[in-house]
Amino acid sequence: MRSPIKKVEDKTSFRAVLLTVILLLSWLESVVPLGVPGVKFGFSNIVILVCLTVYGFREALAMAILKILMSTLLFNGFSSFLYTLGGTLASCVTMAVAMFFYEKEQLSMIGVSMVGGYFHVTTQYTIAAYTLYSTAVFAFYPLAALLTLLTSSVMGFLAKKVVSQLTQSFYDY
Repeated sequence: MRSPIKKVEDKTSFRAVLLTVILLLSWLESVVPLGVPGVKFGFSNIVILVCLTVYGFREALAMAILKILMSTLLFNGFSSFLYTLGGTLASCVTMAVAMFFYEKEQLSMIGVSMVGGYFHVTTQYTIAAYTLYSTAVFAFYPLAALLTLLTSSVMGFLAKKVVSQLTQSFYDY
């Protein structure tokens, strides 16, 4: 599905709403820990999936980068910037590749989300190992990967519902 929104003003407004939502969800993730280093619920992934579905890779990547910059400044601080940047870029790129299979109906939105989540956490742990000069961080990796797959499957399900509602709203509009 590509965006049926035709007016530039409507597209800009919708993007602003998406950016606001992704920042609110990012804040929510930062205050609700899961107890495993590098693992969050991934609520903001819902918006990235919606962007990938409605607008495509470039818009989703722009939204992801804006989220990283703004959430780093507002909530996380610079110490998490490198981990967040690496994980989010890896996630966004792999979800864009997975969307090819989604569009061919060979993969569900849940599967696309799980691919993104897996590459996000794997990239974060790899960056941590390189920056800390230690592979000891991988002691948490199996649990982190499992939790990430669980949470990203829920986020994929929610993204599917949001896209379905948006599709109805767009065409009723």
